[in-house]
Amino acid sequence: MTDTGPREQEAKFQVDPARLPTLQIETIELTGYTLQPIGIKDHIDTYLDTPAYDLLRHGLSLRVRQEGTAAEIGIKSLEVNDKDAIQDRLEMAFPLSANDDPFEVGAWPTAIRKQLDVTPRVLKALRPLVSLRQHRQKCHLLTAATHEPFAEWSLDEVWIFREAEGVETPLAHFHELEIELLAPAPESTPDTDETPETSAAFTGLVAQVQDQFDLTPIHTSKAVRGMEAMLMHIHDGADALAPQMELADACRLLLHQQLMQIMLNEQGVRAGEEADFVHEMRMAIRRARAAIRLFGDAFEPGALASYQKGLKRLGRALGDVRDLDVALANLRDFRHSQPEDQHKGSKALRKALKKRRAHAHTALLALLDSPKYRKFIVRFDTFCATPGAETAKAQGTAHEHPPTQVRHTLPSIIVNSFEAVRAYEVAFSSPVLPPLETFHALRIQGKSLRYLLEFSQHLLGPSGADLIAQIKELLEHLGQLNDAHVEQERLHLWNEKMQNDDSLDETIEARLAEIDTRITELTTTFPPCFANFVSPDNRKRLGIAIAHL
Repeated sequence: MTDTGPREQEAKFQVDPARLPTLQIETIELTGYTLQPIGIKDHIDTYLDTPAYDLLRHGLSLRVRQEGTAAEIGIKSLEVNDKDAIQDRLEMAFPLSANDDPFEVGAWPTAIRKQLDVTPRVLKALRPLVSLRQHRQKCHLLTAATHEPFAEWSLDEVWIFREAEGVETPLAHFHELEIELLAPAPESTPDTDETPETSAAFTGLVAQVQDQFDLTPIHTSKAVRGMEAMLMHIHDGADALAPQMELADACRLLLHQQLMQIMLNEQGVRAGEEADFVHEMRMAIRRARAAIRLFGDAFEPGALASYQKGLKRLGRALGDVRDLDVALANLRDFRHSQPEDQHKGSKALRKALKKRRAHAHTALLALLDSPKYRKFIVRFDTFCATPGAETAKAQGTAHEHPPTQVRHTLPSIIVNSFEAVRAYEVAFSSPVLPPLETFHALRIQGKSLRYLLEFSQHLLGPSGADLIAQIKELLEHLGQLNDAHVEQERLHLWNEKMQNDDSLDETIEARLAEIDTRITELTTTFPPCFANFVSPDNRKRLGIAIAHL
């Protein structure tokens, strides 16, 4: 699957219902533009995917749009950049014959099937996922100079719903403003379909609208918002832990949320250009594994073992790539500190690292493309979406009430996790520092505590937020130490294998010396940071935070 093809540039903004009167077409005045109403459109968009979310995981959404008796099939890419208001992404759509069933794959144009580039088995597995009903007030923005359509303004009222057996279940309702660039470019540059002048003018228009109406950009597509609304519906409208929620339901919700993040980051991971996607996908896996460790007792013995195993396998493959991303970033900084006559060795080392990174990325893609991983996604999603699946039966007589709700069980889980971290006081109370493996073991325990506090932050008050900020700082310290140790071990191994390359040998030795200094600095400055985190003041904060539950 690819996202090569026609592109769209648009900006989307969240609209508070109270602000709707200021955004009506007849009341708007924009410098340099006049507005030409083009009517109201009412249509239903139905998004399709497979049980393994093959399209979502490749960064695509497939949509059937129906407006009266007319229908079209379209594809959009889900890749967005969350730094700017304007998004640039794939968009292609084709009208369908009025005599054809729009959900019948055989009725779709060849261009759509070619763009999807999937097997007939995958096409056959496509099914409606979620639907949106939209009421759209549209107009063209004409330039004052040429009076030609430059952009389209669409003020949308959106209802998200799910249909099953002829019954519509409402999931969400919101308003949104979209501004899409229409102006064709007389000439195009290699990297864009618009001239620099057109692009700059559109950026200026979007900035004017954003400033004039004080609007907040949205970086999530309607397809993804629909899936998020569906996820909330599956979990009885919850998007976070609630005090009276059963612990098994809480775990299922957390796992489902992390699975969604894993799949949403997959396309960026596949592209292989941005290290952040690997990091975010790996973080989601860690959070999911932490939820299983912390809340696993709410399920039957062994119920979560296969999911834990699948997450661990994927996390290991991502970790191989992530470690090399970090090493490459550190090497860039190291190279800047070197004299120019020593850059040859840095370049050779960078080449070797990038080659290793390419191999690790290839292995990661092989895992993501494997039938085994697709089956894992289907099974894990089904488990997360099935209330009561493999939940442990509460022990006790008819007159007893064992603790099964979040408010009754989470306090002790948080305290136990804090205890597991505090236990390392023994290791750091001696003037002799423990081995690096001990620092790493503490880092693993600290992550569990961090994720647990983050899962329940909205329930813990300001004291909980303070603890989260401190544990993140502590883990950042340990994370830098772990990264340095991993790179150190790799370079020692490479140094033993290098043959007849003096410049590379010298670079590795210099880099190892710098890493040794960094490890010494991080290990010696850590004990005071740790002592502060487990101090009586923080133990009081923990008690106050738990009291909110």
